[in-house]
Parts: sequence; structure tokens; C-alpha cells
Amino acid sequence: MSFRVVFRPEIKEDVHQFSKVHQYDGRQDFKEAWTEWCEEHQDELESEYAYQCERGFKMTLADMIQKLYVSSRYYHRKKPIIAPPQKPRTKYVRIEDDLLNAMRDHITYYLEYGMEKPSIMYTDFCDENGSHIQLEIERLGAEYDMTKNQVNMKLKKTYKNLYYVLSKKT
Repeated sequence: MSFRVVFRPEIKEDVHQFSKVHQYDGRQDFKEAWTEWCEEHQDELESEYAYQCERGFKMTLADMIQKLYVSSRYYHRKKPIIAPPQKPRTKYVRIEDDLLNAMRDHITYYLEYGMEKPSIMYTDFCDENGSHIQLEIERLGAEYDMTKNQVNMKLKKTYKNLYYVLSKKT
């Protein structure tokens, strides 16, 4: 049995409108306005209660009204009128397999023979694989129009994520 009551769109819209009208009311004023609203919309609430009972929800009318009140007070009241625009998805930047394998081998070696902090391991990796890293900086700079600093941050994040994954396996 589901405990999540999904109300019909009509009642949700009425509750949302009520919440926006009383958005800046204090707690006591909001509760008084809610009581008045419930009396004015008694028929719609009883209709919604019958609908929810048909769907198999075992609750009283007072429980349903309480659920609507909580929804109104703590959700609809704070919900923005206009949803913020979604950020465009960034293109995935893929690291070359040779460099990933070198990272994997380096991490595996350190995990087997004395684990250190990932930041120290990454610094050691950069010292040992400077030529690999320089080639990757040039490739990503040309292919994805990334700066040297952006590529270094990407490599560092990739290394630390790989460290996390491999350390969890062992």
C-alpha cells in the first residue's frame, strides 16, 4: 500500500492558489485562512475524499485535510511561480584510454603497497607521467577548446574519482 496520496489536479490547483494568496501570512493567520478556505470548499474536499477512498486510501476526512494543509504550508507556499531555467548540459570530455590505464595502474600500485592521500598520489602521478599529461593537455585544448587550467582540473577530478572507485573495491 502506498502512503503517498496523489490528489487530483483541480484540488492541487486550488491549494496552490490559496498558498500563493497567503504566502506571506504568519502561522496563525495562515491557519485561520485555511479553516475558512476549507469551509468554503467543503464540497470539493468531500468529493476528493470520496475519490481517494475509492482508490484504496484508508484515512479520515480530517487526515486528508491535514495532508493538504501541510502541502499548502510547506510546499506550495514556497514553490516558485516560474521554474528557474535549466542549465544546458555540458559536453562530456573523454580522457584517452592510455592515460586512464596509467592512472588505474598507479592507483592500484599505491593501494596495494601503502595507501596515501589521493592528493599526494596525484602529484606523484603528474611527476611520473608528465609527457602523457602534456599530450592530453594539447589534445583536449584543441578538441574541446579547454585551457590548460581546465584540463588540469579535469585530470585531477578524473584521478580522484578513479581513486575513490578503486579504493572501494579493495
